[in-house]
Amino acid sequence: MTHPTAGILTRRQWQMLRLAAQGYGNHHIADALELGPKTVENYFTGIYAELGLNFSGHALCRARAILWYWQQHGELARARLWDT
Repeated sequence: MTHPTAGILTRRQWQMLRLAAQGYGNHHIADALELGPKTVENYFTGIYAELGLNFSGHALCRARAILWYWQQHGELARARLWDT
């Protein structure tokens, strides 16, 4: 199942989701992409909005965004995590 907004994430948003899926926190993502930590936070806010993740908790939004990223790359078929 592909999310209807899959095609509208920017290249930078995909980079951030990839790093987050690899376990990077915001500060490590900022270092890896040579950005400020606040810029990374702003990008994730945009990612959550694009994916329709309007939950109140940052951790829950981040987890759902990472699950969506894995789904787009076929990794959830093995992990069996998307059924929750």
